[in-house]
Order: sequence, then C-alpha cells, then structure tokens
Amino acid sequence: MLAVAGTKRSSFFPEVPTLSELGFKGAELDINARMGREIAKALAQANTKTRYESLGAEPVGMDSVEFRKLLAEEGRALTALIKERKIVLE
Repeated sequence: MLAVAGTKRSSFFPEVPTLSELGFKGAELDINARMGREIAKALAQANTKTRYESLGAEPVGMDSVEFRKLLAEEGRALTALIKERKIVLE
C-alpha cells in the first residue's frame, strides 16, 4: 500500500502515510467525488436496481453534502429519542 486516502492514518496500517502527508493536498476530496460518481453510475444500472428491489430496498444516491446533512439530521433525531426514552448504556 502506497498511501491512505483518508484525512488521517489508518489504525490498520499506521505506518502508511496519508496522501496529504505525501504532498497531495485535497486528494481525498477528489477520491470522494470520484467514488460518488461511480456509485451513482452503479445505482443507475438496471441490474443494480433489480437486485436492490429484490432485497426490498430502493437504490438512492446522494452527493457527500447531502449525505453529511442526512447523517446530521439522523444523529439529532436519534439523540432526541435516546434522551426522551432515557436510554442508557449498561
């Protein structure tokens, strides 16, 4: 492995530098954008849609900004539910 595409080193490969450490600043953003485009292409293929539907799911793609927004909204909703129901970790 030459480099890790994330913003920090992998706990699985701590000796492997990040792309940023190697001088490729912002490369992780390019990789994330490319992955998003490729996933959108895959989700648009008929066989992918058929497979998802056979599992009772609907393939939906979103860009990273939309995904972060969804995660934040779900996090807030789950936090509120946990507080409301007084759920605690034992």
